[in-house]
Amino acid sequence: MSNYDLDDVVDRLDNIEAAIKNNYPWPDTSTWFTGVVIWALIVGIPNMWHSKVRYAIEYGVGMDQVITQDKPHDCDWLKAPLGSKFCHYEIKVGEISRQNVATGRTEFSYDEGKTWAYGSMNYPRPLVYVGWEKVEE
Repeated sequence: MSNYDLDDVVDRLDNIEAAIKNNYPWPDTSTWFTGVVIWALIVGIPNMWHSKVRYAIEYGVGMDQVITQDKPHDCDWLKAPLGSKFCHYEIKVGEISRQNVATGRTEFSYDEGKTWAYGSMNYPRPLVYVGWEKVEE
């Protein structure tokens, strides 16, 4: 028979648990949660910043009036071949305006009125185009 009662066993197990926690401190749940939130903000905010919702509010149009182009990935560091590609993309936002011409046709400008093209679109308000422009470094 052993000379230990149940209270002695529980005390020894508590001592072992305390020693393990002191020697191998694991981050608690709040630390993990804070890390996940910070990571989500760092990764997510740039994408949210250039969202349809933002430009719809800024230009006062519906979300169906905002045309977005996906950001190209050919300058990404992890894209093959690995390493710097010496380029990056900058956001290019423009309003596609309409102007009624004396002939009854409608003209559209994709560069804020610098050049005009004929066409027909059935939107009562201007469209907003969100694209990307490659910049070589």
